[in-house]
Amino acid sequence: MESWRASEEAEERRNNNNGGGVVQHSTGINPIFASYPSDYNVLQQPIPSQNMQNQNHHPIDPIQFNSYYQPQLPYPSTPRNQIPYLSLNHLSQNPTLQNHQNQQPVDMNRVPLNPIGEDYDINQAFSLMNLSTSRGSDLSPLDIDRFHTYQYQQQQQQLLKSLLTMRIQSAARETHLRSLGFNSLDQSTANLQRGGYSVRTNLDQSGIRLDSSRGRSINGVGSNLLSSRKQYSNNYSMLLSLDHLRGQICLLAKEPQGCVFLQRKLEDRKPEEIYIIFMDLKDNLSELIKDPSGNFVVQKLFEVCNEEQLTQLLLWLTTNEHRIISLCTDHHGTRVVQKMVECITTQEQISLLVSVLKQRHVTLTLTKNGDGHHVIQQCLRFFSNVDIKDIMKEIAENCLDIATNKSGCCVLQQCLSYAPRDIKDRLVADITANALSLSGHPYGNYVVQFLLAMGMPQVTAEMVAKLEGSYVSLSLDKFGSHVVEKCLRESGVGDRSRIIQEMIYSPDFLKVLQDPFGNFVAQSALEVSKGDIHDILVSCIVDKSAYLQSHLHGKRVLAHARASKRHVARFV
Repeated sequence: MESWRASEEAEERRNNNNGGGVVQHSTGINPIFASYPSDYNVLQQPIPSQNMQNQNHHPIDPIQFNSYYQPQLPYPSTPRNQIPYLSLNHLSQNPTLQNHQNQQPVDMNRVPLNPIGEDYDINQAFSLMNLSTSRGSDLSPLDIDRFHTYQYQQQQQQLLKSLLTMRIQSAARETHLRSLGFNSLDQSTANLQRGGYSVRTNLDQSGIRLDSSRGRSINGVGSNLLSSRKQYSNNYSMLLSLDHLRGQICLLAKEPQGCVFLQRKLEDRKPEEIYIIFMDLKDNLSELIKDPSGNFVVQKLFEVCNEEQLTQLLLWLTTNEHRIISLCTDHHGTRVVQKMVECITTQEQISLLVSVLKQRHVTLTLTKNGDGHHVIQQCLRFFSNVDIKDIMKEIAENCLDIATNKSGCCVLQQCLSYAPRDIKDRLVADITANALSLSGHPYGNYVVQFLLAMGMPQVTAEMVAKLEGSYVSLSLDKFGSHVVEKCLRESGVGDRSRIIQEMIYSPDFLKVLQDPFGNFVAQSALEVSKGDIHDILVSCIVDKSAYLQSHLHGKRVLAHARASKRHVARFV
């Protein structure tokens, strides 16, 4: 007891002689850390220096950094900032260590970990994960594959639980984990700092801190993580198998990143993986088909599933009339149904789909809808005339109503191309009978022009005859003027001459030449006319030059007529 007191008194005298320097207790443990966990105390055990000659100096080993600590802490007294601080700068600036620097090499694997001075040994961190720091010079010392595997084994349960409650891609986007290859890790294991986009993993597990804003690691590892963005931009396939995602695939399909992952799985065409995805999605098809991301997964599923699975999906779609209308008229749903039309091949499957689409209410609704009409057109392209005959009959019975609809006029043009002879004749008869009213309609004029351009001389002649007596009024109309131009270009010489004569001998011919729309009809007439009718047309236009040469639209017709006259005179 007395010897102990004597040693304590001697220690106190030595410290007094040092002018209130650091108290180095005989226990060899920093008293500041005496109340903290044992691993802190171990870090603070000084290693006695064999070369220590001056007792006024503390026993510091320049290589074993743990033997050094700062007596005056510049930060508030908390366990975190009381961790000893020593970096390569200290070795170069501390006069006590100047002589030691030249004697022994510095361990370059130990660098400051964060601004408050934590030191972390890379070898120690990697030994905890059973990883090696020896890699090629062109690669990061971090073995990315094994690191992900380690993290996954430790956090598998938390990850699978988190998938139920968080939106995966949103989390990855918000925390910028995707660019680092961490977009499948549980957020609870990371310290996130949004301001600088820095991400530090749990130091107790890995001891690795990454600073993505500077594109490098702070402690020397992970320097190649950002350069591996392409390779690990979608690490679902690295961390997860579809078995782990059972019951959660629907949620995953709604996320852009998860959507890509599932599409790639389906592209592999592995029956067991297709079956897992099929079973998880089949009960949520209505929701997924209308989803901006989920619809792509369903489309891909149609491409790769077998005949039995495709029939099941088709049965689900066709058992409810309101369901198919709702999906076909949806901006995303229409793409899925069109893909289904492409993929079904058996007569049974085609009959199932057509049995619903041929119903009058369904046909008219889809034909006149901006999204739904694409489904009808897809059926016209991929199914035979026999299969879709009932659909085209419904369209033919409502020809005028469909022709004057913005979407319907497109479907009607497709029907004219693909319909069998009997249905086509019926459509042509209806369009010709209503040619005048359709020619002046904003959408109907497209149907008339399409019919004229089909190259059927008899039909064209009937159409020209039907419009006779109305060419001047149509030439002054925004929509009708296009029909008159089409008649001039598609009709025969005789019909073309009759149209031009009707305009020339009309009292409103000057109005046609000066009209914003009629002047284009006159220019087309100059281009297509030949012979005597052309000379008569040019003379009539030149005779009205006084009214045309200063007019905004008339001067164009006059210039065209004079150019035509010079061109004719050159060859006379």
